Amino acid sequence: MSAPEATREYREPPPPEKLKGTYCPVLSVVKITRVDKVARAKISLSWHRLCADVHSRTCYPSRNSRFTPASWEFPCACYAETPTTCFAEKYGDQMVKHIANTPNAPFTIPAATAAAIGLYEITESPALNLCDLTDERTLLRLGLDLATVYALDLSLTQRWAETIARMDIKYDGIRYRSRHTGKLCEVLWDRPAAKALSAQITTDRQMPLLDAPLAWEVAAIVNARLSFAMEPGA
Repeated sequence: MSAPEATREYREPPPPEKLKGTYCPVLSVVKITRVDKVARAKISLSWHRLCADVHSRTCYPSRNSRFTPASWEFPCACYAETPTTCFAEKYGDQMVKHIANTPNAPFTIPAATAAAIGLYEITESPALNLCDLTDERTLLRLGLDLATVYALDLSLTQRWAETIARMDIKYDGIRYRSRHTGKLCEVLWDRPAAKALSAQITTDRQMPLLDAPLAWEVAAIVNARLSFAMEPGA
């Protein structure tokens, strides 16, 4: 007779007041795209965002974001170090579920939706102070483990984000690794009663999702068919 499977116990965040005055490492980064005057080419030192064009210059409290603080008082924007990771973070779970349930049908994104979603690159930002959940010291100090970081219950990770956002350090956001690709991701926040971080970040629209090769690349990697379908009557 086999032993019963152990139940994973996720870690709940402490109340924000419990971490008051607690030192925790701070990752300070600056994002910028500079121009190599010799090669006459842009060298990207920044990250990317895949979002609806209407949100490209703003943060908003997305309930589908892993690290949107649970109070919804911290509008956020999500970035990744590669365009492929941007797509995987946005559509990865949907695509894998679709393949499992309907393997012979294409994964469809309406063409009008894809045309209104853009791939953006940060061209300049202020210095950012981040809570780095890829750092061993930060995880140990917070009492947070990776099983909790990647829990499927987003309400749990959002409660952790709320606790981290309320710390005296006043982080600008959280850095973590994508569970789809292992690449770095960041969620940045606009803090209440402070100058909006989103107003200090400039971005450049690279292309609409409809024209981006990254969607086809991810579909090929996971062995899925992809379709940008026109809606009836369009």
